[in-house]
Amino acid sequence: MKIEFKSVCAVSCLFLFASICSAATATEQLFRNSGSAAPAAPKYSIPSPEPENISPRISHDTKNEAVRLAKQRLDKSLTRMNEYQHPKFWASVKTLREAFDNGFSFKNDSCGKDVTVMYTLKAEYYSADAHKKNIVHICKGYEPNADLMAQDLVHEVSHLVLWTMEDEATELEMVVTRLGGGYPVINGYINYKPGMTQDDLEWLGIGYIKMALGIDSEVSYRYQVLRANIIYNDYDVFLRNTKKLAQETPEILKFTDIENQTLRSTAEKYGRSDFIQEIDRLASAQ
Repeated sequence: MKIEFKSVCAVSCLFLFASICSAATATEQLFRNSGSAAPAAPKYSIPSPEPENISPRISHDTKNEAVRLAKQRLDKSLTRMNEYQHPKFWASVKTLREAFDNGFSFKNDSCGKDVTVMYTLKAEYYSADAHKKNIVHICKGYEPNADLMAQDLVHEVSHLVLWTMEDEATELEMVVTRLGGGYPVINGYINYKPGMTQDDLEWLGIGYIKMALGIDSEVSYRYQVLRANIIYNDYDVFLRNTKKLAQETPEILKFTDIENQTLRSTAEKYGRSDFIQEIDRLASAQ
């Protein structure tokens, strides 16, 4: 069974899972999680950045707060290394934290129809003009709050300074966000199947998912996918997913996560009235 969700990932040069110039980050759009390897993504050309004053999609306050919050989470996570005992991982976090002290520049791009992501280009980062400045391109439609943008920035800047692959960047954003005091949103690079042991998860490079997201069963995994639909206000995908998961829906609706939240309370938190109505309809139909 395929379920869909919009994950928090930015893309560089290719949409979704391809990686030319720079690997993708954390806000892909409508990723189809099929339980198998991700399909090759279509190419699209990177347009010239739009002038900053034409389309101020994300306020300067939000951008500044996202950078500040990302730094705070990196700092706090480094005080909790004993909770995730992977020395090489923490060496990367220290290098990543140093990179956040570099300057940031946010540029607006069109990126093509229905492409709502953020991305970076290594060529810019290492150019003589930029001199390791964190240049982040923002596509039309990418409008997160500071909390979500901070998670994306951890992922995206890791591509620049650490040359991370997607699995590595996802590990960084999930673990840093959680141990840094936040609650990460799942993305399309995390795939869970029933019966997986912790050894299986470690081998796949996602041994952190129980700690970061509370995923230890199929229900908890499906819950996180639907939670992401709500947070990213992806109502049509939410409807398709709940239809596909009809037999599991009653259990998912009752599920309480590691922050003591349910799908309904999550919808309330983000002011998603249409989701609330649908969740209530689903609950009353049981």
